[in-house]
Amino acid sequence: MAEFLDDEIDFAAYLKGTDAKSKVKPAGDFVQTAKDRLRSQAKAKRTYLPWPKCNESFEFRRGEVTAWVGQNGHGKTDVTTQMALSLIGQDEKVCVASFEMKPVTTISRMVRMFAMTNPFSPEYQGDSGLEVLDTLYDDFGQWTINSLGCTTRPEPPTLKPFWEWSSIAPRNWASRTYLSTR
Repeated sequence: MAEFLDDEIDFAAYLKGTDAKSKVKPAGDFVQTAKDRLRSQAKAKRTYLPWPKCNESFEFRRGEVTAWVGQNGHGKTDVTTQMALSLIGQDEKVCVASFEMKPVTTISRMVRMFAMTNPFSPEYQGDSGLEVLDTLYDDFGQWTINSLGCTTRPEPPTLKPFWEWSSIAPRNWASRTYLSTR
């Protein structure tokens, strides 16, 4: 049978503890800060998503990290690239961190969306097409020079033979026994 806790909690006794005393404060201590934040939000510069219907229900707040997670192939990169390009167009700074793609792959996709064209289509094959692509990539680089940063994906771990890291490995183990330090 379920057991319910009594609604009467003695916060004064709880606040007497050393760790909790420094971290737990009465809600009233934060009211003025909340009011100040409310007033400053009305004056703050607002950023907009590339899709107007979303602007009332979604907002980026300065200093916060937004993570987009999901299965491979479900459009995370497409959506986040559209948002990043929109934010850069609004003079916002954007940092892209992907653990699936290297920065050059991310930038290549962003340039395709920026240029609204496929660099692999037949009209870009040949010297004149490559010159156009060079110009588009250079334009993208100039447009994002102080607005876009990419983090590099961690390199895969080095594989070491089992006997190199274990003091109990017998000397006659097969040389193909490896452990990933991942």
